[in-house]
Amino acid sequence: MIKRLIEKALCRVPSIYRTLVNLRKPCNYEKLAYLKLIKHGNVVVEVGANLGYFTRLFAYLVGTKGSVLAFEPIPSTREQLLRNVNGLKQVTILPYAISDKVGKIKMYVPGVTHGQASLKMHSSSGWGAAGE
Repeated sequence: MIKRLIEKALCRVPSIYRTLVNLRKPCNYEKLAYLKLIKHGNVVVEVGANLGYFTRLFAYLVGTKGSVLAFEPIPSTREQLLRNVNGLKQVTILPYAISDKVGKIKMYVPGVTHGQASLKMHSSSGWGAAGE
């Protein structure tokens, strides 16, 4: 909880947050890019929101005047995402996968590892079909 409050406060001054991220080794370059690009009031489309690590960051950066459209097709992962962004009114979670083709596709999820969905089943024993 405290970590989220600190992150939310740092997102109000992204330049300071970027400096702190830059000092950490190894540097999280993906986070650094988001801190530079996303501004208050923006609309962010997040494809494959997963558990919401970046979803929360995006919500804090866009503030109450912006919005985040978070796409997460896997029901079990989406449930955790919902819990992780609880109370962030600027986040809309959509239960779809994004593709350049229209239609349905089977996605696979390992038995206990959320956030590792794939279009191909892996050879490890914990994998099973999540649905079509």
